Amino acid sequence: MPELVLILLIVLVAAFIKFTVGLGESLIAMPLLTLVLGLHTTTPLVGLIGATMTVALLGDGWRHLERRTTWRIVLAAGIGVPVGLFGVRYVPSEIVTRGLGVLEIAFAAYRLCTPKLVQVQGAGWTYGFGFLAGVLGSAYNTSGPPLVLYGALRGWQPAQFRATMQGCFLPISMLTIAGQSIGGLWTGRVLHLYLYCLPVMLLAYGGSRLVARRLTPQHFERIVYIVILIAGVMLLR
Repeated sequence: MPELVLILLIVLVAAFIKFTVGLGESLIAMPLLTLVLGLHTTTPLVGLIGATMTVALLGDGWRHLERRTTWRIVLAAGIGVPVGLFGVRYVPSEIVTRGLGVLEIAFAAYRLCTPKLVQVQGAGWTYGFGFLAGVLGSAYNTSGPPLVLYGALRGWQPAQFRATMQGCFLPISMLTIAGQSIGGLWTGRVLHLYLYCLPVMLLAYGGSRLVARRLTPQHFERIVYIVILIAGVMLLR
């Protein structure tokens, strides 16, 4: 299978998941694209793709956005971004990919088991999870897991959860791609691949609208996390 076709198929699946459930695109795209393109090309490419999809989704539920929490998370993430960029440039890629695999397996297992967790309050938790999201977002485009865990610990309702996630993802994505650009991770190849991915993302958006009418969110969410679990296992090989 030609490399470009494989890349576009991976992006199609990742975009379909993002548009259907609101998150998870980087947890699918990062490990699979890393196997094809390598870490230093995959990181900025997935950053651009994720930011584009977040912009497209944010308008659906911005009225439910928890603004105070969002700005605290974004502030802490801004501090974490340069830490993550240092890691992706100087830490060996084998350590990164295997660490990401462990992260994905743990995250997927948590979501599939759906344990009942105590609720956390206080700005300290917000800043801590925001910092971790910035580190993971800038280095591995996986800011989602700490934010999803934080939302679960806060006990957010579905509409509030989805809106606040996108509100956090957008500025974090902007900070991430800006940092990746300044750090020299953008190349001509990355930008060309991004342009090829745009029509694929549009196709995924249309398909997600059709599937959402026929599949319950609970069932589809379980499918998503099973795929994430498989992707994490692949990275540990």
